[in-house]
Amino acid sequence: MARTTRTLLPLAALATAVGLGACTGQEQPVAPTGEASTEAPAATSPEVTAEPTPDVPLGESYPVPDDLDRALPESVDTLEGPSGQSFDLTGVHRLGADRVVVSGVVTLEDGGSDTIDPHEWREEGYPEISLARGFEFAPFVLTVEGDEARYLPVRAADDACLCSVLRPGFQEGGAELPVMTVMSAPADAESVDLEMPGFGELTDVPVAPIPDAGGTSSAWGKTEALTVRSATRADGVVTARVTVGMPEDASGYGYGVYNFGQEQLCFAGLNAAGATSLAGKPAVEGEDCVRGMLPAAGEAVDLEVSMPDPGTDELVLLPWNGYPVTVEPTGEPQEGSGETLVAYDARTRTEGATVAQGQEVSVSLDTSVLFDFGESTLTSEATETLAVAVEALEQQEGRSLTIEGHTDTQGEEEFNQQLSVERAEAVRDALAGELGEGWTFSVAGYGEEQLLVEEQGGPEEVEEAQARNRRVEITVGD
Repeated sequence: MARTTRTLLPLAALATAVGLGACTGQEQPVAPTGEASTEAPAATSPEVTAEPTPDVPLGESYPVPDDLDRALPESVDTLEGPSGQSFDLTGVHRLGADRVVVSGVVTLEDGGSDTIDPHEWREEGYPEISLARGFEFAPFVLTVEGDEARYLPVRAADDACLCSVLRPGFQEGGAELPVMTVMSAPADAESVDLEMPGFGELTDVPVAPIPDAGGTSSAWGKTEALTVRSATRADGVVTARVTVGMPEDASGYGYGVYNFGQEQLCFAGLNAAGATSLAGKPAVEGEDCVRGMLPAAGEAVDLEVSMPDPGTDELVLLPWNGYPVTVEPTGEPQEGSGETLVAYDARTRTEGATVAQGQEVSVSLDTSVLFDFGESTLTSEATETLAVAVEALEQQEGRSLTIEGHTDTQGEEEFNQQLSVERAEAVRDALAGELGEGWTFSVAGYGEEQLLVEEQGGPEEVEEAQARNRRVEITVGD
């Protein structure tokens, strides 16, 4: 089911969607569910004429300018969820050699919190961030025909995804919310399949370039429109200026995706990225923050946000709840620094081995594949899993490996500690035989001391958490 254009005010000129195609107020033809379009979506938006942004102070409301238009891009395909939700895919765009951006629209029927199940929108084993902050939108597994690997959402060292966050209350009054997830993907993939557990599968989706912002506006957040006005680079920092507008029929309810629902909060609704693992996140406190309230119905506000520069020639802005766009900033690229310049590793899972690769490489082995429960002798099924690990390790320059065993909290703590050591030693011995000479190994076991996730919640959540905690981790050193 295609989307139609929703305007904020009558437009002086046509404004187009920043996405896979222009929405012109007419229904667009869409491939039926399960049969994704084979024609690659347009990579850039059509040329438009638009009035310049009024010279207004940052953070102060003014009437919505004529060139600001909320538009939902054309849908490529639609999947229906088990709890009344639906997901409209609007595209898969190439971000870097090992990653793509999946974008779309989440639609909920009007209703209370019982209409949404956060577990339907997350990666298995990764719980919601918190009840107050919401939960991540990362429900995909990406596959490519002829490739055995299952490609997963990119993640940082603290397990954070580079994706939208769905917050409590966004379904009140109904919602059509733009969302995005940065996914791992092979460099040569021209089309991909996307599996959404509980929803279904989207097949043969073309991979297209990320659209150019081009001074046009798009849907953003629950009801707002967004235009990127400018971006500058200086001393390792990217500063973007945007206009956010509210439709005249807006209820005044602020969804909060911009992180400035109250005066003391900063505008922090974008990430700066490029064709590497690095992404710059805005700081959410300090003097550099632009503060402001969500504008009233029929009004707009100009805001700025500063982020560490990923240092790539091409600069991509990834809104928390909107559509990714490339921009042409002034200034020269220079890799920034600081805690908010984050490396998001590409991740693949094959035969029980999850390989995470960004600035460093690590391999996490699922002990339920390697060992019988409570045992430390490798099973016959472990051969293929270890072969995946060997292939990934041999591609690295380093020849020093750290191997660490971990368990869940089932059983006695002392037994788990010894079990984790013995399992790490078993993996070391197997790898040493396969890798040959020139490698050094450091082995340790931590039992249940270093859990990845707390084993709490309902039976399903506890089982998923225990499965993630039972692992043997391999990291590569110099």
